[in-house]
Amino acid sequence: MLYTAYITHNGYACSASFIDDDVLITAEHCDMEVGAQIISGSAFAGGVTRAQPQYDAEVTELLGVSVGLDIEIFKVKWKQGSKPQNQKVFQKIWATKSDFPTTPATDSSGLSYNKFNETITIHTVGFPWDQDQATYTTGDMLGVKAWGQPGLSGEFDFINSTLGITQGNSGGYTSTEDFILVGIVSNESGNMGGNLGKEQKNSDDLSKINSIGSMAQAYNDPDLGATLKSLFDQNGNSINNPLGSNTDDDSSTDSDDSSTNDDPVLPKPDPNQNQNPDQNLSNSSLRA
Repeated sequence: MLYTAYITHNGYACSASFIDDDVLITAEHCDMEVGAQIISGSAFAGGVTRAQPQYDAEVTELLGVSVGLDIEIFKVKWKQGSKPQNQKVFQKIWATKSDFPTTPATDSSGLSYNKFNETITIHTVGFPWDQDQATYTTGDMLGVKAWGQPGLSGEFDFINSTLGITQGNSGGYTSTEDFILVGIVSNESGNMGGNLGKEQKNSDDLSKINSIGSMAQAYNDPDLGATLKSLFDQNGNSINNPLGSNTDDDSSTDSDDSSTNDDPVLPKPDPNQNQNPDQNLSNSSLRA
């Protein structure tokens, strides 16, 4: 939970994540702007809920946006003057396409894509519409494809994954088990509804699999690259928050053991639960 955040503006709400002490990343389609209010993972860990919100930060500046990748980066101001000591930030991102080797492949629908050479388990923590707290879910990265160009191979715009996510997860992080930030839950995640907490198994047709805006593409994107390169070196390591700097925890040693990892102890809802897309919390409409 401590890597994530909840962001809301003009009645809409999404998930988000910290990539520096005062820098937040989320999805562009969430329509967040200067003045958006934030509840940090630290605040949620302290008992704050969306039903009784206590906002501890707000957006002060837009640092970069890519409509194509559906990623937006903001500067934020902490209302208490500085980041809470236990709020974690990502210390490493997927910055180069060679980090996770792939092989050209074709799915059952004829879509060309780049298939990962080995199974890579990822997880996300976000704020689905019917949960008052953040929710944890896992899946696998399958491959990467180009945005809006289903017949084009060789591009790394969007990661195809089996993450079970739903409305409200938008903008949330997706990371490996050792907390390398690989992507942001995007509006390409078309197979969302009702899949919360339930890993999708159909990996033969990528059109039926959730997609995630790729950090490797974002790092070299003309609209996002300058900001990301000011925060992470060419190997994806944080410049201001090197590995081991997160309070009481080295991300390189985190695991799925609930005794050592904050995120996996979050609630995992019943995948068969009836989810009502018209339901919202705190009068906010959670973006898909």
